[in-house]
Amino acid sequence: MFGMSKISTVRRIRQERGIPMYVVARKARTAVQTLWLWELHEIVPNPAVVKRVAQVLGVQPQDLIEAGGDTDTVQG
Repeated sequence: MFGMSKISTVRRIRQERGIPMYVVARKARTAVQTLWLWELHEIVPNPAVVKRVAQVLGVQPQDLIEAGGDTDTVQG
């Protein structure tokens, strides 16, 4: 549908829990930019960051990784 964009899994889960991006970043000890890249461009951060974000959101790390998503990594 025109004007609609796919919402990343990490963004969907974060929004369902009502947690602002900056709060997740702070609690996961990573940069807001790291989450922004993950949510909007599907650039998955390094495994340590994925694990910390999953803990903050109360899910398993594999729940945040979308099948077929971008596997580029950024340092967080």
